[in-house]
Amino acid sequence: MANNWEELFTTLYDQEYERLLKSAYRMTGDRELAHDVVHETFLLAIFRQNELIVHPKPAAWLFLTLRNILSNELRLCVHKEISLEEIADIPAKAADTPCVASTAQWGGAQSAYLAV
Repeated sequence: MANNWEELFTTLYDQEYERLLKSAYRMTGDRELAHDVVHETFLLAIFRQNELIVHPKPAAWLFLTLRNILSNELRLCVHKEISLEEIADIPAKAADTPCVASTAQWGGAQSAYLAV
C-alpha cells in the first residue's frame, strides 16, 4: 500500500498542483494565501491517505478539500471581532490583508463591513 500511496500522491501533486494553485488564487486574489491553502490541501491528503487512496476521483477530492479549507478560512475571518481602532488602522488598499481579500472575493455584506 505504501508504494501505491507514494505513486498516487506524486502523480496527484505533479498533475494537480498548478490547477489547485490557479483555482485558489482565483478564489482569494492573494498568491501567498493561495500557496498556503494548496499546501494545506496536500498536507490533509497525507493525513487522510486511507480515504484518498480508495476515492474514485482523487483529484476531485483535492479540489473539494481546497474549497472547504477556503470556506473555513473565510468563516474564521468573518467571525473575528474587530475593534474600532483596528478598523481605523486598515489601510486604504485593504485587499492586501488575507481575510479582507478573501472576504471581498466571496462578496456579501461582510466585505462591505470589513472594507470600511
